[in-house]
Amino acid sequence: MFLRIGGLALFVFPTAARERWPSSPARAWFGLPRRVFHGRPVPNRPVSPPVADHPRGRPGIDTTGIIALLGPVAVSEPLILAGETRVAMLTLETPSGYERLTIGDTALDRGVLLGRYDRCDGSHLLKADYISRTHLLIIRVDGVVHAIDTRSTSGTFVLDGPAAEGRQVSVSRLDQPRLIRLTTEPFFLRWRPIEAESERE
Repeated sequence: MFLRIGGLALFVFPTAARERWPSSPARAWFGLPRRVFHGRPVPNRPVSPPVADHPRGRPGIDTTGIIALLGPVAVSEPLILAGETRVAMLTLETPSGYERLTIGDTALDRGVLLGRYDRCDGSHLLKADYISRTHLLIIRVDGVVHAIDTRSTSGTFVLDGPAAEGRQVSVSRLDQPRLIRLTTEPFFLRWRPIEAESERE
């Protein structure tokens, strides 16, 4: 696994505790399993593990599969693609106005980022000092939708659901309709899965 920031890359991988790590960076790099780049995954399709022969190891075992994942949807990109299944409705209610967003499968798998930063969805309604530049990420992981507070300054609060009572959260499941407030000010998000909305109508 690696994290790339600009021209730098931080690699994280397990090593055998009983083996000494080579002091030479070149030897250490050569000792890593062969890297196989798979490109970008297709949404909602499981990625098959790589099967390839490593010159210094066992077929398919001493190989590292590298998959490039797209980051959260940018504000210039659609939240639902043509012909795509609608997953949920996200309504923003703030002192600056109101907006209702339809979210599709692809956007949900990549993540929808909310905040006052221009790159974020809803940024034109979230221009306030209380809101962090990147405040909340809505993303589906292993089939479950989560709202993840991205270490915002003023917090994220769930106002409904079991024992909610305006509790501050770091992560909240969005498997049913939810009312969420960003900060302690009146910046509200209403999340409603399409199935739940259809049942209501």
